[in-house]
Amino acid sequence: MFIAGDGAGIGGAKAAALAGKIAALDIACDLDRLTAGDRNAAARPLRRRLVKERAARPFIDSAYPPYAAALAPQDATIVCRCEEVTAGDIRHMAGLGCLGPNQTKAFGRAGMGPCQGRYCGLTVTHLLSEANGLSPDQTGHYRIRPPIKPVTLAEIAAMAAPEAIEKSKRSNVSTQVNG
Repeated sequence: MFIAGDGAGIGGAKAAALAGKIAALDIACDLDRLTAGDRNAAARPLRRRLVKERAARPFIDSAYPPYAAALAPQDATIVCRCEEVTAGDIRHMAGLGCLGPNQTKAFGRAGMGPCQGRYCGLTVTHLLSEANGLSPDQTGHYRIRPPIKPVTLAEIAAMAAPEAIEKSKRSNVSTQVNG
């Protein structure tokens, strides 16, 4: 699996483009379209530029942390908008033994909506870590699913149906003409 852009860490558009080029080189190497040596040579200047693009990130993260009240809202505040879970609900889950964000899905559906915890995840982690006396790193973060949708066998079979139907029609016409 190759990850580029903000999914690999927020660094801006230039960093995302560079990460995409590096991922493309890795993919080409995996497909035997590029030797490892050629990939490394092509990636070296891209990696140097990527390091420069990401250099300000630690400063930005330190200078502009999330608003403290957003990480520790009052009990009545809705934290998970998708599933309408409040900060009080999250604290209650912690009191019931919930230790991490992924468990909140089972305890009360937080993080199970369309955003999969992308909006509420940081706050849920901080609420749980505060309630359980753990650091945010010990508490963990939501495991985000890739943005794909499962398909049924019927849908897969239907994808081939137009071609099969057309082939069947041609076969039937040929049989009728020659028959």
